[in-house]
Amino acid sequence: MLTTVEKPNSGPARVSPNFPHQTSGIGQTKAGVINLTKPRKILIYLLIGLTALFFITGLLLRKDQDHTRPAPSRTVPRQYAYYRIVEEKTGKLLMTVSSAPVTKGDELITDDNKHYVVVKVEKNVAYARYMETVQFMD
Repeated sequence: MLTTVEKPNSGPARVSPNFPHQTSGIGQTKAGVINLTKPRKILIYLLIGLTALFFITGLLLRKDQDHTRPAPSRTVPRQYAYYRIVEEKTGKLLMTVSSAPVTKGDELITDDNKHYVVVKVEKNVAYARYMETVQFMD
C-alpha cells in the first residue's frame, strides 16, 4: 500500500511503507542515496584529503626514525636454571640470568655503562663481546 505525501513547490511524492526513511529533499536520503549540498561535499572531500595527508606524512616521518634491531626470538626452550654471561676475552662474570634463556645477539649494559653483545652460548655460559661505553644524559 502506498501513501501520498505533499511536497511544497512540487507534485506529490510516493513513500513506500516498507522504506519509511525514504523522503526527498536536500540532504536527506532517497532510495538509500544521500543527496549532499555542494558545501557539505567540499567539507567531506577536505576531511578525506587531510586524513590522507596526515597518514602519508606519518609514514614518511617514520621512515626517518632510527630503527633498532628487534629482540631475538625466544623460541629457545629454557634448559638450565640459570645462565652466566661472561666477558669474551677475560672470562670475567658480567651477569647471572635466571629469568629467561640467553641467546646469541642478546645485549646488556653493565652497571659501569659498558655495552656488551652475546656472541656465543655454550650450555649455560654465554660469552659477551664489549662494544662501547654508553653515556647517559642526566
